[in-house]
Amino acid sequence: MSAEAIIKHVSDGRLRLRIPYMVENPEFFEGLRRELRSYEVRLELSPNPLTGSLLIESDDPAAIARWIDKAEDLDLLHVISDTEQAPSDQIAAELQRIWRICDRLVLRLSGKRLDLKLLLFFALGGFGVMQMKKGKWLPAGLTLLLNGLAILQFSRRPAQNAEN
Repeated sequence: MSAEAIIKHVSDGRLRLRIPYMVENPEFFEGLRRELRSYEVRLELSPNPLTGSLLIESDDPAAIARWIDKAEDLDLLHVISDTEQAPSDQIAAELQRIWRICDRLVLRLSGKRLDLKLLLFFALGGFGVMQMKKGKWLPAGLTLLLNGLAILQFSRRPAQNAEN
């Protein structure tokens, strides 16, 4: 199984990849290095498992290209450009954009008394209670009620929300 590697920076003799799978997973880099040992002859590899970044440096740019080709041939990495994001990243970015638009709309319509998270809490919580009153405890009623409570709990942590 190959790990996705996103090209973040390219210059003469330098290539920086972001490998999300490598975050907090130094064993992945060691396995990559072990598999590609013979192709590292003129390369300097500098991993950062905290950020999932791998800096590849060489006096010979062709050596970097050969190393990347071999990593892809062995199905260790799948290298994509920064503009060619994975579909899951594109979907997440689009959902975040839609969320922000809806949140601004709810704030404007409610006179800043209600945000989207609180509105979802009331909708999901109300629907959950309604289902439980009908005797449908699981899965819909309880699940919706718990999801509503989770949204409310998340919306009450402004310090953490500002970081995300």
